[in-house]
Amino acid sequence: MIISEPLKYAPFEWLDHVQREGLVFARPILEELGISPVQQNRADSEEIAAFLASSRDEPAVADRLGFLQAVLGWPIARIAGAPDGPPLPDLATLALPELDTVLCANMALIDPRSDNRTLLLVRTEAPGTDPDARGVLDGWEASPQQRFERLLRESGVEVGILFCDTQLRLVYAPRGETAGWIGWPLHDLPSSTANRLSD
Repeated sequence: MIISEPLKYAPFEWLDHVQREGLVFARPILEELGISPVQQNRADSEEIAAFLASSRDEPAVADRLGFLQAVLGWPIARIAGAPDGPPLPDLATLALPELDTVLCANMALIDPRSDNRTLLLVRTEAPGTDPDARGVLDGWEASPQQRFERLLRESGVEVGILFCDTQLRLVYAPRGETAGWIGWPLHDLPSSTANRLSD
């Protein structure tokens, strides 16, 4: 289900500038909880722009780990699977021998205060990979998006980030329920209509 209703409240204007599939953020719940993003300022925009390619014809972010650290504010000690970070948890890999496929995350955000509990998984797709196209990866013909949703459900983590050429997707795939995602257009993140994705 794509939600396309016009938004009336300024704190939620950012929802007009992202692509959504399924239910990830519900405006009434955000309002009820008093959750609104931090408004992006000029320094934020400059920091984001430093990680972006100058041309829209190339992948938006070459240094995805640096982006996670600088833009989202993730310390390296919490990024499992990163160089100098902790090892990836076992749940970040799922073998599907019946489909001749292994699903895996490249990184994971962990909480060291809670026995290194995995908060979310991160999957980075190779340049030129369409996240919604079927048959673009070896083995199981499901799209990269469908594969990532399967990994999130089976791992029990339920939440993850899918990095593509032009988009950063926050994916929610709870076991036994319909998945949803929200995608930020990476090339447009330095604009004043975007908001920080940290926190």
